[in-house]
Amino acid sequence: MKTILRPLCRLILLTCTTMLLAVCSPKGAQAPGNDGQAATEPAIASGGAQCPPVRAAGTSGTIDDFETDPGRIVNSEGRGGYWFSYDDGTGGKLVKEEISDRSRVLHVKSSGFTNWGAGFGASFLPTTSLAHACAYDASAYSGIRFHARGRGRMRLVFSGLANTPPSRGGRCTRPGDTCYDRPGVWVDLTEQWQTVEQPFCAFIPEGWGGDHSGLDASDLVTVQFQMQARQNFELWLDDLAFFTMEKGATAVNCGRKCPLAEVPPGANIDPSFSTVTLTEELTLHTLQQSTKSCGDLTRRYLSFVPKHLERSTSAPVLLVLHGSEANAESMQQYQTRGRFDQLATRDGFVVVYGNAAPGAHMDASPAFPNT
Repeated sequence: MKTILRPLCRLILLTCTTMLLAVCSPKGAQAPGNDGQAATEPAIASGGAQCPPVRAAGTSGTIDDFETDPGRIVNSEGRGGYWFSYDDGTGGKLVKEEISDRSRVLHVKSSGFTNWGAGFGASFLPTTSLAHACAYDASAYSGIRFHARGRGRMRLVFSGLANTPPSRGGRCTRPGDTCYDRPGVWVDLTEQWQTVEQPFCAFIPEGWGGDHSGLDASDLVTVQFQMQARQNFELWLDDLAFFTMEKGATAVNCGRKCPLAEVPPGANIDPSFSTVTLTEELTLHTLQQSTKSCGDLTRRYLSFVPKHLERSTSAPVLLVLHGSEANAESMQQYQTRGRFDQLATRDGFVVVYGNAAPGAHMDASPAFPNT
């Protein structure tokens, strides 16, 4: 299952990052592109506008160990791109620095963002720029691994030519901002160092417009780490690298996961509980939904039926659907402030407030159940 609605607008503030021996493009200060598309890419330093074919040999997988050349990934197998950062422009704070922990590591803190959040990442090739995406062929490897600790949740994402608009040097022609629904995986951080290893086959779009044919590892432009809004996020990152799976080994964590497997730690699933006062007219309903490969899911919705309607009625039904990280109660009580219920009483119709299935976009706070 997927979240019912994604935000319709993703206009963000693009932030240039200071990079060694490189200058940010002036276009980095603009949010949407000239074509009106919402942009989620920052300005990336570039050493030129040419894209010579670059293919990994599979002999040196290190992307960055943060020991040398701050602001730039390790220059091996033709890589050597630059680090960048970006945010939603809502006045939060994003700090990215290389410090000493157990060794030299990348330290990132994010807080105070209220729209969609913030992110950082690295281009694989130094020739990549804001308007000129250059692809790196990493098909000699099986996936990506890194060491990490911290608090919060992030989404690890690959961008490629296939999911970058032509205005930014790619070949994606899907409408609106759906090109930016890129292949990714969710990563939950812990206080202790952990090794995160994800094969390329595990990377899939979130589901609001992306191509589900799979990640093309021969077509990589950047690797990105995205932090959600309304969370105090902190990360220590080290030893970012491609890895090669041993011959005959079976790839794990591949393909789309079941909804319950993607629920953030601490999120509260309690379909029969409501945070609003239920009445004779406003009632809560649950039902079992059978899925093809994930068993049964308990679904829920609120309905408002004016008491003056006959028990058997042909009155119209209005379906009200909430957005990401919300639920039926927030739609009834906060987004619409009960106005639909008032209109239903006046004009004689039924209101049904749908509730998305539990999944990756639940609010991690237990104080907001069934989001």
